[in-house]
Amino acid sequence: MAWEIDANQSSARFFVKQLIGATAQGYFGSVSGYLHLDEDIPAHTWMDVQVDEGRLVPGTQARTAPLHLMGQSAAPMLPAFSFKSHLIATGMGTIYRVSGELTALRTTRFVSFYSQLHRRDDGDALRRVALTTWATINSNDFGIPLGTFSELARVEGGAMITLEIVLAPGAPAAPQVESQLDVTDSSRTVHPQAA
Repeated sequence: MAWEIDANQSSARFFVKQLIGATAQGYFGSVSGYLHLDEDIPAHTWMDVQVDEGRLVPGTQARTAPLHLMGQSAAPMLPAFSFKSHLIATGMGTIYRVSGELTALRTTRFVSFYSQLHRRDDGDALRRVALTTWATINSNDFGIPLGTFSELARVEGGAMITLEIVLAPGAPAAPQVESQLDVTDSSRTVHPQAA
């Protein structure tokens, strides 16, 4: 079943290695879009996600609430992006690979995210499900300017940025949305041997 993404329960953050060896962390703004969750066959899960621009969160603030909950005082660092899944690798246990189109700064590239479904029972007779998905991209592949952040580790090949998105379902999506975005038919599912 397809759901609208619950912006209040979903979040996105990023990590970039610093020259001193530590990892800089930041949060993106609001997360929106659609998510199809299949608890019986997790590899049939797909997503169509839009994420607002991200900002670096210095020091201990990185361990507090995501940016869209604590204000937007930090300077923008990473552009807004979208990800639409197309191919799903199956047979990898609880972690599987979702590949699709990642678009940032008008550049679209095929990127693979690793994904995992999480189930939680809070004792109130409601089971909650969320999807955590992550990938590492090269800043140069999307023309992401990091020159103003001299403390971040960069080489000629670009900075490696890890994206992490936690998606929680909200209201059910309209039936026409699910039919337009569904990627679970067998012709579009990739098995590990072919991935």
